[in-house]
Amino acid sequence: MKISLSKPRYAVLIPSKGRPDVLRKTLEKQPFLNAFNTYVGIQEDQWALYRSVRRIFTEIQWIRFPNPENSGCVAREALRTAAVKFGYHRYVPTDDNARYTEESLETLIRASFLYPTQPCIVSGFHGTAPHFDSAKIKKAKTYGGLHFYEKWGAIFWAIPHSVYNDMSYPQDGGRMDDRFVSFAALRRGCHTWVVCMEAPYTKATRQKGGYSGAGRSLMMGQSIVALARDYPEYMEKIIVSFPWSRIVAKAKGE
Repeated sequence: MKISLSKPRYAVLIPSKGRPDVLRKTLEKQPFLNAFNTYVGIQEDQWALYRSVRRIFTEIQWIRFPNPENSGCVAREALRTAAVKFGYHRYVPTDDNARYTEESLETLIRASFLYPTQPCIVSGFHGTAPHFDSAKIKKAKTYGGLHFYEKWGAIFWAIPHSVYNDMSYPQDGGRMDDRFVSFAALRRGCHTWVVCMEAPYTKATRQKGGYSGAGRSLMMGQSIVALARDYPEYMEKIIVSFPWSRIVAKAKGE
């Protein structure tokens, strides 16, 4: 592992699967990620596929791990385990197709320390938020020149060491990795989720590859079972919906 005399306060954790071209484009557009506090996880059977990307971005901590089930939770756990050993104050688990500037990343971290309620989890401001979060934005509060509003969020978020070091993603957790983090935070007394409006980001949708599309139905089912087993006190509040008309239409081939 590469060592720096000036350890940053945070680590960025990015799993990637089946799309080295997407990861390469992200790293080219965001060259500040080519740093020792960026951890990129590649499962063993795809290590060679990502060889060219690894050779270009040599400052990154490349994490190799077995993952025969193609589970997103397994990928996240490999990255979490590697990063928490270094003792960062904050962790930013994000995706290989998320877009943000260095200023936005630094603001996200600053916001997570600045917000008056601690511990807290601070998320970035998604590009669609002005439309979907308009009512919440009207209630935003200002602290230290930054604007915050209450809302749960993932993808581009800052998680305190006190939460991330004291949890784990289950091997059979499927793809709902963000829920495991959130429930772990609640159990550890972290009840505050806010969005920082000065930390914008975007994320492409419906791209091929990645963990979100790998055996989606099976992985979703695994996640629900594992969450119910590990966090029954929260899952008892969950309502599972069966959209019957859409299910019947699927059966009819419509």
